Amino acid sequence: MCSVHKAEWTLTPDGLFFDIAANRFLRGMVRALVATMLKVGRGSFSLEDFDHIVAAKDCTVADFSAPAKGLFLMQVAFDESIFL
Repeated sequence: MCSVHKAEWTLTPDGLFFDIAANRFLRGMVRALVATMLKVGRGSFSLEDFDHIVAAKDCTVADFSAPAKGLFLMQVAFDESIFL
């Protein structure tokens, strides 16, 4: 189970950036979220469609067409208490 603590888009002079933070590594999940949200923005999916995709908790219903190019892992943080 993944808990997303932050997910936001920011428009800068250099482009549009998506920033996400969660309690585990998001292998493939970022590409699926970005591609699906872009489809909402372009009118291919409605907000209701997006809500259903997220609520389904089934990655097979998401769109994985966002290319990995441009995605960067910026930080990994651990809760130190798990090592004590």
